[in-house]
Amino acid sequence: MTHYIKTTLFSTLILVSFACSKKENPHHKDQKENSESFAVDSISLNDSEKVFDSVTLNYSSKLLVFPDLKDKKLLDSIYFDKKGIADFSKKGLTDFFEKETGSYYKLIKESSKKSDIHYKQTWEYSSNMSAKSFENDYLHIQYSKKSINGKTRGTIDFIDKVFDIKNNTKLQLSDITSVSKEKLSQILQKNFDKNEKKIKFSDLTVKKISPNNNFYFDHKNLYFHYNLDVFMPGYPMDDIVIPVSWEDLKGELNPVFKERMKIK
Repeated sequence: MTHYIKTTLFSTLILVSFACSKKENPHHKDQKENSESFAVDSISLNDSEKVFDSVTLNYSSKLLVFPDLKDKKLLDSIYFDKKGIADFSKKGLTDFFEKETGSYYKLIKESSKKSDIHYKQTWEYSSNMSAKSFENDYLHIQYSKKSINGKTRGTIDFIDKVFDIKNNTKLQLSDITSVSKEKLSQILQKNFDKNEKKIKFSDLTVKKISPNNNFYFDHKNLYFHYNLDVFMPGYPMDDIVIPVSWEDLKGELNPVFKERMKIK
């Protein structure tokens, strides 16, 4: 049986220098308070099903809802992992959740049906959307997916996306800077040791860091967010953020972006 628990986690109107995001991400601690506001609501949905005789799977999802956004292309970009969804209201997202859980249970049953599971256990799958910041009409959303199958296997993946609410688009790296991938790779390697986890570049098993699409920014830096297992296989449940200062990109910032963010 499906059990839904809905909770409004944000007020309908948020003042968007999120205090909570500053705690979760130390890189945001110097971000200036501002008076911009943006309507964001959310729902938390939970479901549970016995997928095998000895295994119960708990499935949960926290979804953001944007009552003032009407552009279909932008909404498709925001809910990029919800293929085929047409209704982005609370009801529409709840209905999609029902289909999503059913498909996931079926996948687990089919992919694990020959697994040798003899002891009682609970598996977990959760997906979350979190509004991290909203400034100058740029909305930063962080997505995370966590999966725990058994006592020893677990993964968590992070995806960061920035949306230009003013122009109804998802921001690309080329909208921010014209720096070459090779030069940016060198900057990421140089700055790696500035990460909050205190992990040294010299300790990595890889010797080159390629820029990815998991980026966001504030007044001081552009940040690249990685799942740690990219650099250190065997660490599937952790992540790392590498800062790139605007000074590192001096002369290679998009003039429109630079002016909009008031970068000196």
